[in-house]
Amino acid sequence: MIEIWIVERRDDEKINPALFSVLTKEQYDYISSKQLMQDRYNSLLGTVLSRYVLENRFSCFYPIKRNADRKPYVDHFPGEINISHSNNTVVCAVNATGKIGVDIEEISEIDFAIITEFFSFNEQYMFHILSSKRKKQLLLYQLWTLKESFVKATGTGLGPILLSNIEFDLTGQPRLKFQQNNWKFHSGLLNETYCLSVCYSASKEEMISIHKISLNELAMYFLKDQTSYIG
Repeated sequence: MIEIWIVERRDDEKINPALFSVLTKEQYDYISSKQLMQDRYNSLLGTVLSRYVLENRFSCFYPIKRNADRKPYVDHFPGEINISHSNNTVVCAVNATGKIGVDIEEISEIDFAIITEFFSFNEQYMFHILSSKRKKQLLLYQLWTLKESFVKATGTGLGPILLSNIEFDLTGQPRLKFQQNNWKFHSGLLNETYCLSVCYSASKEEMISIHKISLNELAMYFLKDQTSYIG
């Protein structure tokens, strides 16, 4: 089973700064290196959300670390975790026995011209035959998040890979074209506002289990009796 956990923070919802105190020094330094406060908050939530899932679902209490490519990993855990965030929504995906990558993007206005840079010829054809702007928009975000999730699952980063060289067949469950491997994919909409895709390694299709947890639940789990919040 592939587990996906989501925490959504309202614009007016405040984060308890004491949550930073539950981080390891390595986690704190990584989060503090981010320039924007929004990214710091989202990275913080991604880290504590991942820890919550590992502890409660897999009885794994080892700290989350990052390799040279900044991909998260956990010692003595046979699978992988991956984190993504967009705007105020943070996602953690877990594959208990293999590799995993997840990407979430808020659906917004975007210049369709980017398809020539990031889509293969066949994907561009799929895009151009669509009749409405909304359908084009959804296809663009679906393909983008699928490609990002694949790159994150492989752990190679975007450097050596051209996204236009990663081509998907979307007839039925999304799958990579021209590659024989054990990569599996799931893609869908979250509240009609976000597009979410996950890539994982497995010999067969796994059930996707999606859970939501509130910011308050996370704070209560880690801080229990602390209730002072700041923006």
